[in-house]
Amino acid sequence: MQTTTVKNILTAGLVLFIIACNSTDKKVKTPDKTADTAVADIPTTPAENPADVTTVPASKCFSNDGLKYSVVIKLFYSSTTQLTGTVVSKHLESGESEIAKFTGTIVGDQLTTQFRGNPPTVGDASEWTSKPWTIDNKPGKEKIRIVFNAKNYETNKWAETDYEFAATTCQ
Repeated sequence: MQTTTVKNILTAGLVLFIIACNSTDKKVKTPDKTADTAVADIPTTPAENPADVTTVPASKCFSNDGLKYSVVIKLFYSSTTQLTGTVVSKHLESGESEIAKFTGTIVGDQLTTQFRGNPPTVGDASEWTSKPWTIDNKPGKEKIRIVFNAKNYETNKWAETDYEFAATTCQ
């Protein structure tokens, strides 16, 4: 008699378990993957895709430490052809900084930029030009070349001079 009672209890428990699993198991149909894999899967859990977070464009930073100024350029890519950015120029002796914002377009390896207001000082005898900036994308050695109008202290003459800004970690 005890074995019949134990069998009945186990059977009833198993039936309840199966019913409970079937009633709470809500199957979610996902679309079949097709040959069109260009669209990325969108995370569905709140932790992976919080509703209040906006997408931040990719950014890159470049720096050049001159004789009197340390200059950091930060680029924010808003698309493959558009960007915005900042240039922070810090006087090495006084520690005072100037910050200037700019917008720009990208065509190939050329950046055409325009400052909002006056560009920052990068040297006592260096002036910004309107010439495009050039990006050199060699792996591990990425840099930006910017043409400045700079005074040569040996000849005491002004000439267009390339300044190189090496890729650095954004902070």
